[in-house]
Amino acid sequence: MRKVTIVIGPAVGILLTLSLTACSSSTSGGSESTTAGSAAPSTYPPLPTTTTPAAPEVLIVGDFLTTDTTDLGLQESIARIGWRSTIDATEDRTIAEGADVLEAADRLGVLPRLIIVSLGTNDACSTSPIENVEPNIRRISALAGDEHIVVWLNLQMKDCVARSRAINDASTVTAMTTPNFFIADWATDAPIQRLGVDGIRYDLKGRQFRIDYYVSLLRLYATR
Repeated sequence: MRKVTIVIGPAVGILLTLSLTACSSSTSGGSESTTAGSAAPSTYPPLPTTTTPAAPEVLIVGDFLTTDTTDLGLQESIARIGWRSTIDATEDRTIAEGADVLEAADRLGVLPRLIIVSLGTNDACSTSPIENVEPNIRRISALAGDEHIVVWLNLQMKDCVARSRAINDASTVTAMTTPNFFIADWATDAPIQRLGVDGIRYDLKGRQFRIDYYVSLLRLYATR
């Protein structure tokens, strides 16, 4: 199992301060003299502070479909559009394990406004009861609300098709009843011809398409 975590540092504010000096001149009895001003005020009104706005943040929690993109520039692509990202992905992560990660982050108070979840491929091809899937999806959807938006990428697969459809159905039903829990329809949008011979992983162009897809989701949900 390998885990990828990427954090881009926060923006730094810049404070500019200006100081002023005053001089005065006096003339008397036909002779001129110049002295340093002594009547300058000892304090000045505060000048405006110039700061750089904080970058928006996203947390991506995923399995091997996400780890397959990290070496191809996922972090850099997100940074280029001005976002700060945390990517938490492992090869064999299940939906239940992803829910554990998110609930732990929630307890620590470190969840950002936008959360993207890319899970389910390992569940689709496992032998565990499919009935366990929906409760774990609901654990994740419970984090959505006024403070957090959760975007769930559904599944496109040529293998384990029946179970992947059941997972997609469960996530769709959950989205219908949960405010701020949204489905990103990867099953429809992704190029299915880019699936490899195993019917699960994508070839190079498919992985690059997935990076672009993550970026498009950030643009879509940036103002929500």
